[in-house]
Amino acid sequence: MKVALVNPSSPLDQERLELGKTVLREICSQSLTILEGKSMGKTCGYLAGNDEERIDDLDWAFGSDADIVWLARGGFGTTRLLDRLNWSAYAASNKRLIGFSDATALLTTFAAHGGAAIHGPMVAADLSLRNERTIESLQKILIKRETDEFEFVGEMHSSVGGSEPTITGEILAGNLVLFSSLAGTKYFPQGKGQIIFLEEVNEEPYRIDRLLTQLIDSGLFEGAKAVVFGSMSGCVAEDPSRSFTTKEVQKEFSSRTKLPVVTDFPFGHEGANTLLPLGGKVELRPGPDGRISAQVFC
Repeated sequence: MKVALVNPSSPLDQERLELGKTVLREICSQSLTILEGKSMGKTCGYLAGNDEERIDDLDWAFGSDADIVWLARGGFGTTRLLDRLNWSAYAASNKRLIGFSDATALLTTFAAHGGAAIHGPMVAADLSLRNERTIESLQKILIKRETDEFEFVGEMHSSVGGSEPTITGEILAGNLVLFSSLAGTKYFPQGKGQIIFLEEVNEEPYRIDRLLTQLIDSGLFEGAKAVVFGSMSGCVAEDPSRSFTTKEVQKEFSSRTKLPVVTDFPFGHEGANTLLPLGGKVELRPGPDGRISAQVFC
């Protein structure tokens, strides 16, 4: 397997990059070749190189003989590039694109053009944490290309009351802030017929509410089958006595949208990051004691 590493967002931590590459080599029992874009170690303010340098790296990666284009980390920067990327050529390259957080803008646009986009860990970010669920998911989806079956403890809120039956559908996954930043643009994804996976980090509950309201008003959830929330790390109120909790916001969101809502799916920032192939199939089945069985089909 050959991986082209690129960093089209914020400057990276070189130590975490090396740790992530070590973990990646451990996961891949087969031979692994890692190629790196020229702007990997660059800094331009809060960007990893200027726009032209980061675009050149993406063009290089999709034009290389790599099997996978893998983002090193997130931050900010991908939305600046969308209008200047050759999406048809990228999709025709038959490569898989992996990342999350700020990569959401690239993943959803790549998928909309027919590319194989996977919401998953980034090499200089969470891959270095060696999370067991993340590694298991990588081995199943990426290496073995088989169904990822597992259980997690979460909540399922019915849109009509009572218990919710098994939820099955195609995956649309990304970061809550990034989806909101795409609203009103030609890159805003369509949620009709999808199970929409959302994750976020370090946003107070009222901000989560505001972002979800913006996406409701922008039509993301129209015709969606369900919404699944992943990790919401650090999404707590500065003053809990004057706030709802994030869990209360999620439950009320189910009532507002009349959609089934699942919480605590193991993906996102600062913890497990299960791979979610955009457009792939997922099945969620409620069980006893808050346990939910999940199947992610590659």
